[in-house]
Amino acid sequence: MTDTDPPIQHPPIQHAEVTELILDRLRYILDGNGGNPENITPVGKPEFTCYKFPAHVFIRLNAKVTMRHEHGKNTDYPAVTSQEEFRHKTQDAARIISQQDMRRQQVIDIIRARPDRGFGLSGKTVPLKGFTQNLVWHEECGACNHSGKMKCPRCDGRTREVCPTCHGSRLSPCPRCGGVGRTQTPKGPQPCTQCNSTGRIPCAACGSQGQIPCRACGGTGKTICGACHGRGYNSHIAHIEVDATLESSFEPEEMPKMLSHLIGHRAEELFINNELFFCAPPGPKTSALLKAPLGVGETDPASAEKQAEEEERRERNYANGVIPLDFYLGAYFGIFEFNIEGEPTAITVIGEGARPLSSSHFLERLTIKGIKALKRAAHGSLEPVADVARACRYKIWRSVMTEAVLAKPARVIATDLQKQYPVGVSSKTLMEMANSAITVLRHVTRVPRYLGMLTGQAILALFCTYYFFHGGQKSLAYAANGLAQHFSVNLTPDMYLAILYLANALFVYLGYAGSKYLGRAWGRRAQKKIVESIMKDLQTSNGPEEFGSGAGFSSRDLAELPPAGWMKWWSLLFSILIVAICLFLKG
Repeated sequence: MTDTDPPIQHPPIQHAEVTELILDRLRYILDGNGGNPENITPVGKPEFTCYKFPAHVFIRLNAKVTMRHEHGKNTDYPAVTSQEEFRHKTQDAARIISQQDMRRQQVIDIIRARPDRGFGLSGKTVPLKGFTQNLVWHEECGACNHSGKMKCPRCDGRTREVCPTCHGSRLSPCPRCGGVGRTQTPKGPQPCTQCNSTGRIPCAACGSQGQIPCRACGGTGKTICGACHGRGYNSHIAHIEVDATLESSFEPEEMPKMLSHLIGHRAEELFINNELFFCAPPGPKTSALLKAPLGVGETDPASAEKQAEEEERRERNYANGVIPLDFYLGAYFGIFEFNIEGEPTAITVIGEGARPLSSSHFLERLTIKGIKALKRAAHGSLEPVADVARACRYKIWRSVMTEAVLAKPARVIATDLQKQYPVGVSSKTLMEMANSAITVLRHVTRVPRYLGMLTGQAILALFCTYYFFHGGQKSLAYAANGLAQHFSVNLTPDMYLAILYLANALFVYLGYAGSKYLGRAWGRRAQKKIVESIMKDLQTSNGPEEFGSGAGFSSRDLAELPPAGWMKWWSLLFSILIVAICLFLKG
């Protein structure tokens, strides 16, 4: 919905329909939780009102500039004419956008297109992809006076240099006599005929000129400018990305404190649930009202002054790079009073769907026996199975136990139950009961886990007795010798000793791993047995469908056992002691 759309006209809420909706919700909550769903009676007429209030969103634009440089003139992006303009447009990109009517309207349209128009998103950033731009400034190269050429430093611009062969003398040593003027013959030294005994001939490298074209510039006297790579210009390119940081506020006016708190802290959730909606301001219902600043259309004599103040505020915001967006919001909110099992209860609800928000903790009062039983089981009662079965006779604590059996963390369990039972029980109690359910499943498996560990140690002791005292080491030596002969390997005494040490370490590891595995297996078996016995007890009292039959419980559905903890270290210690004692007795 945009500001040019007609405002949503919400029909007045029928109190009878809301009352019946609340009654249905309360009947569902009471069903199976120690109360009779039919013993709910409303007290008086419910107070359910639509509150309309002005809301404000402040859009602060932020520009992120990334700079890069290229040699030559880049013509792919819009160019600025001066360094001053380039600096101004890159440093004040956000302010320039907010002060241009067309660009400012584009920003407003982007935020309006959101379902929440940015309300309730205080401190969050929204990217504005349509405002990404690139600017370029072509800087003339000062080193070459934007010609791209520099005077050759080797020849100083004279295009020629001294011949490296004759060093400017125009004559080079005679290659036949080596510059001595005489050559060796069978008759002895004779005058060189090539240089006429002078030892020097005209230099062929420079044509007897004494100079050659400069090898650095090719005889042109100019070289490519290193600062601009011969382009004459350097391009400074700015990549500008713009995003908007949102801040929102509203005017609660005569709104109840609870509703004001909800809108201030959970506006996003209220929009998702359609409990907060956009509407026209109080007064004539015309779509033009949403286009105007707040205050337009009111019959207050001071409306003109109010509008002038609003325009001044807007201009001040624009000057500071902030774009204001104003509209009206509405929310249905009410308080209902009921008698539940003879006890008066007040429930606050919000939205056209009358979602319950809070009430007295009547479920805690009705299910107090289940609460005490589950806490007692968690604190080590003598009959944990019976106590859990008592707690599971209430649907809400049965759900908690179900979530715990399915290996969910306590916080997840409390959150799920808060959605299922939004009123009647505090979040603190839900968290305590979730922790209690998890603790019960852990405590009832502690003894079987340690028994499994001791069984593993007993098996290790039997193996060690055979290995150390009944020929186990000799059998290992024969086996190692047989393998060595098969692979044509000659075993030395040191290698035999290393094999024995490795076997001892292997016994320690197998004892540790086997004890830990047996402990967890016995703990899982005890856990499944206890849960199935609880389910069997509940079958006789219309047990929960979510558990299914006790016989059909799969070990995959059970909660994960807690970490091995001390049992792990006890297993390792006992394994080391058993092997060490056997070695000591063996001598």
